[in-house]
Amino acid sequence: MILLPTLWFACAAADEPVLPVGVREEVPPPAWQAAPTTWTVLGPSAKPTGAQATPKTLLTPAALPTGRTTTTPSEALGATAARTLAWMRRHPDDPANHGGLAGLSQDAREATLLMAAMAENARRLDGVDAWDDSAWVQRTFTASRWTGDRSGSEGRVRLTKYLAYERDGAPTRTAQRNIALYAAPTDDALRLRYTRQDVVGGVYEAGGASAGAAKPIAWVAEDDLYRALLQGTIVLRYPDGARHTFNVDVNNGIAYDRAQREQALQKRYWYFREVEGLYGYGPKEDRILVEPGATVAGDVHNFGVGTLFWIDTGKQLRVASLSDTGGAFEPNLGQLDWLAGTFPDDTTFHAAVADLPDWVSAGTLVAREVW
Repeated sequence: MILLPTLWFACAAADEPVLPVGVREEVPPPAWQAAPTTWTVLGPSAKPTGAQATPKTLLTPAALPTGRTTTTPSEALGATAARTLAWMRRHPDDPANHGGLAGLSQDAREATLLMAAMAENARRLDGVDAWDDSAWVQRTFTASRWTGDRSGSEGRVRLTKYLAYERDGAPTRTAQRNIALYAAPTDDALRLRYTRQDVVGGVYEAGGASAGAAKPIAWVAEDDLYRALLQGTIVLRYPDGARHTFNVDVNNGIAYDRAQREQALQKRYWYFREVEGLYGYGPKEDRILVEPGATVAGDVHNFGVGTLFWIDTGKQLRVASLSDTGGAFEPNLGQLDWLAGTFPDDTTFHAAVADLPDWVSAGTLVAREVW
């Protein structure tokens, strides 16, 4: 049962003095937060790169910025935190499920995510959104400031933004939606044989060299196929109003050509599968289901999946869970990628993230207590 902790959290320390915004209790860092003196930077598949980092210069104790409104969506953060916590417990040996260069124990990261999940429980039970209460945030978490490792960053980290496109699709071929999203063929030799041009050109269609060997699971316009391949996820609106989410599954083994800007000329192709929502980090068979506005992608191997970050946009303070990653973070000690949501086009997307600068002050939040 989470009810008693939730009620404690919702009204805890009612007789304690309320700290002014931006003022932090002068207490030493918890004993279970002991960053290593040096850290060997991990790269793809969590393999050591040979480079060394100094954690105590990258993450330093600091008060949260003052004079900011908090725009953390409690429901989205609570759901993402709870799912990330459950995933961590299912995968204790995953290379991203460790304390990382911040030195956070498993208990510390779990307690931090639990508090984020409990905040949403309290909001539902009592109508109180704890993230709007800066004093609660100060009492509940120890904050650190993250100094990016890039020259010229002036102590800030880069903040990029990503999305999933929401476009019109169809379960069967139509005149406008005449390009398939294919499930992977059962024959791996076929999967690895064909390029993007082969698949788009109809190799699996009637009359094609491997007709019927791969099953079409949705139909889209050609431009939307390229959007899906580039972003990894697409949400399709069917004519009956239903929405279906498709995620990349396995590819054809050809590397993405970063010098080729024309998507139609890329040879790399991904096969798709239908999923229940937007997915973050994890193996194909068990990835974290994440929510927009409360998720960041980043370097999970060097920071640890489930690390809770605060982000200062200059006017607003946002909190998000490190529950996703990507090739740009293998390694990357100076960037986060904000999951903005689903959008029909780039214009709508850019308008929605216009208040998010490209460089921000950011850091971690860690629960003060473990129980």
